[in-house]
Amino acid sequence: STNASVNESLSKIMMDHKDLKRFLYDGEEIVFAGLIVKRSFSGMSIIPRKRQLILTKMTNSLLWAKCPPRILYVDPKQAILKGQIPWDADLYAEVKSRKTFTITAQKRLYTLKCLSHEAAMWVETIERVRFEYEKRIRQMTAESSRPSNVESLSSLAERPMSRSIGSLQKQVAKKDLHE
Repeated sequence: STNASVNESLSKIMMDHKDLKRFLYDGEEIVFAGLIVKRSFSGMSIIPRKRQLILTKMTNSLLWAKCPPRILYVDPKQAILKGQIPWDADLYAEVKSRKTFTITAQKRLYTLKCLSHEAAMWVETIERVRFEYEKRIRQMTAESSRPSNVESLSSLAERPMSRSIGSLQKQVAKKDLHE
């Protein structure tokens, strides 16, 4: 059948998880990986490029403050890391169609077409990891800012907010302005 031949050709292109581990930091694990087509701009034209997309996170959540989750893209034929979608507090993923989704990060839009999975699987997994990450960062911020006595309450009020909480408040403020 045609589906079987498509799946067979995809499996020849996709890299195995054990081969992908060489792109990871110590203590980092693969959460999700799959074959996608990433649209790249070259001069005035858009060139579709097959890439292996990899979503990672640290196995020990205590390390998340130093190393947030990562979204890497690898050339599966040459087994070369081609780039990384920067993880920031404003990163979000959105389903556009059954096979297409976008990731917005640092005011840049990445349009990705899934070859090996449904777009919703990618978006749900990215959003789940983002939620876990933000929750852990909030917990760590709360733990590190707990006052040990009454005098330290005033110094706590003078501390700058963490990046993740501050950016969440900015998002809420922007949303309020537009409503």
